[in-house]
Amino acid sequence: MRFLRVVLALIVLGGIAIGFFTVVRSRNPVASLPDPTRPEPWSVKTLDPRGKDAVFLTNGQVGVLVGRTGFAFDLAGGPLPSFAMDAYELEGEERIRALRSPLAVDVTIDGIKLAGDVLHSYAQEQSFRTGRLETDYWIYRDRKRVRVEVLQAVDPSRPCLVTELKFSSGQPVTIQLAPAESARWTTKFLESEAWKQDGSTWGIELQPNVSASLKIISAYGQPPAEQPGMPDWTNAFASDIEVEGSVEDQQAIRSMLFALRSSVPSTPSEVRVSPMMLSNEVYNGHVFWDADAWVFPALALLEPDRARKIPEYRLKHAAQAADNAKTAAQRDPTIPFGEPERLASAMMFPWESSVSGRETVPGPSKYQHHITGTVAFWMQRAADLGLVPQSEADRIGRGAAQFWLARMKKRPDGFYGIEYVMSPDENHTGDNDLYTNLLAQWTIDRYAPGHGRTVYMPKDAVSFLNYDGDALRKYKQSAGMLALYPLQSPEVELQAMKMFERFGDKTSRNGPAMSDSVHALIAARLGLSRTAYGLWRKSWFDFTRGGMLQFSEKRVLRRTYFLTGAGGSIQTVLYGFAGIRIDPKKDELARASLPLKNGMWLNIKPQLPREWQSLKIKGLAVLDRRYDVAIRANKVTIAPAAGE
Repeated sequence: MRFLRVVLALIVLGGIAIGFFTVVRSRNPVASLPDPTRPEPWSVKTLDPRGKDAVFLTNGQVGVLVGRTGFAFDLAGGPLPSFAMDAYELEGEERIRALRSPLAVDVTIDGIKLAGDVLHSYAQEQSFRTGRLETDYWIYRDRKRVRVEVLQAVDPSRPCLVTELKFSSGQPVTIQLAPAESARWTTKFLESEAWKQDGSTWGIELQPNVSASLKIISAYGQPPAEQPGMPDWTNAFASDIEVEGSVEDQQAIRSMLFALRSSVPSTPSEVRVSPMMLSNEVYNGHVFWDADAWVFPALALLEPDRARKIPEYRLKHAAQAADNAKTAAQRDPTIPFGEPERLASAMMFPWESSVSGRETVPGPSKYQHHITGTVAFWMQRAADLGLVPQSEADRIGRGAAQFWLARMKKRPDGFYGIEYVMSPDENHTGDNDLYTNLLAQWTIDRYAPGHGRTVYMPKDAVSFLNYDGDALRKYKQSAGMLALYPLQSPEVELQAMKMFERFGDKTSRNGPAMSDSVHALIAARLGLSRTAYGLWRKSWFDFTRGGMLQFSEKRVLRRTYFLTGAGGSIQTVLYGFAGIRIDPKKDELARASLPLKNGMWLNIKPQLPREWQSLKIKGLAVLDRRYDVAIRANKVTIAPAAGE
């Protein structure tokens, strides 16, 4: 009996303790709790209200940044900007211009502005299926608990943002909302009987246990629609990549895919694909090789209508590229041209292209002349995939070939060299960069074959080198390895393993993400699946710290959203793990092959990491047809997609 009384007493005390802690927790919710649910492969979620990265929402026409409160403010209460594709300063540097965000809504609760508050029971989640961002939290106002719920999304096709707000409390509170004023954004609060308007401010006397909702419509450059529903991206894309394995890997892939696809619209208007797109002013909204070499290949086989915007931009500014070439020798006498008279019929694409297509780059980066070869190379790939007419690829190619014929000089050994160029390494400016010289050779062989020039390739007794005088130490980012991918130089591929062992671990930790992704791709093609998977994980995991997977340009610098890095990581999945190659002939050893234009072939030779049981590419786009590709244990099944 005594034992029974002790047990009952312990049960009663335990119940009291549980009740006590339940009350305490309800009165003072923990700021960030672990999520007990399994990660959702179509969304990412954070429970940390102090995360520093704003979430970037865009449709390629407009871009907005959303802070942890669900509004356009950082943790200190400072405003976050918005951007639009046509908001450019058309003089001087011709740079993108930051705009006041329509989400810069001042929220006042019981007379105190929502800024710098401690957010309790916090959750923020972004869906890559619907494109919606949901933010939910509680705040305190003099012992009053007020719940704030914010749901928002950018419209897939119109420059419009829809925000739905909901407030609730167990005690009476006064809430006021004051929207931001912007010259180009027009914001409309959809009327509700409960909310009262006083000038530009909306307010409500919130009664206990009664929620109050309000919809805000923000349109750029046009009047807001009267009654739009919450935007939904579910049917905006015709492709997907699905992995069977780590849910974290799946989240990362869909996060990067959504960022890439939503950043490049398929609208008829001109699109300028900048490294940071419409998320900040870091690169002035200008166009670099990032668009051609890193974003285009990631989209070309998944969303061709969006990928097409990149070669279309180059075609639109081809006349400016021709003008750049005509005046290059006079404009910059430091460039060592061998035959400057050829510039009259050449094209010279700018390293940093402004809205007008002219060169705006400051400093020595103007010597990154590999951009002209890069544009020609990927323009031809676009033609092989049927995304641009072959006649247009030929026009660009002939202009690029004339540029290289003008740029190179004959050496005493009979080869032709290209002096004083900046390597993709970017920490080196000198002679005979391997990637640059290979692009020059490819361009001349294809578009000016009668000249019969052989371009010098730097090498030593072991393998090819990155450039003349290569010290074999550290590089800012991958350079000579680009000969293996994307160039797929047959001569260099014979030394692929030596090149990988020699240079694969020598890029700077402070460099951009693409080095790890291209090295992962090459490792996968070499059959080094464990190494490839580790490098691929580094190519995004190190750059997306913070629960919402916002991609930063560098590990040591939180600067998002870096579209180029996302493009590189997706390329590893497509052209590395899935083993997709674009080759001049059908590979009899490939597990599957599809014909392209110009006698080219798409060959599939997968190398799945052991961490994935399968990989599916849904809606692979090849010459106006779509296919579903399933890879399991390096076996490939390919079939027409639904509706084909």
